[in-house]
Amino acid sequence: MIKLSAYKWVPPMVQGLVRDLRVRRALEEAGLAYEVELIALGPQQASAEHRAWQPFGQVPAYEEDGHKLFESGAIVLHIAEKSAKLMPRELRDDVIQWLFASLNAIEVPFMFLMQNGLRRPHRRTVARQDTRVDRHTARPTHRGDEG
Repeated sequence: MIKLSAYKWVPPMVQGLVRDLRVRRALEEAGLAYEVELIALGPQQASAEHRAWQPFGQVPAYEEDGHKLFESGAIVLHIAEKSAKLMPRELRDDVIQWLFASLNAIEVPFMFLMQNGLRRPHRRTVARQDTRVDRHTARPTHRGDEG
């Protein structure tokens, strides 16, 4: 059985943003059963046991049959490689490049903008990024369909 770590509680300002959610979504989409081990902020998070599973004391951490992973991108990639639904063989390179793009070229600047507010100059940046993503993902080879 797959085991995934998640926080028992997080402050309202980060609810919905904790990175175990992307792993949960991938597991759900792939149709893989999993159980969640809830980690308390503070001593449990900093414990030697948790740090052996996730060296930075964060979430998520993943374990399956003794195989351990941490970092949501690495975990999502591992799950995608097990699921033709998430990563069809013929689209493997496309899926990997968009996974890395989403974690770096897209998420990082958007998180900065969300935390600092969308001021007028930044709105143009967001619109340009949206246009670039739309232009590339509209191609059939990326979406797996004809439209």
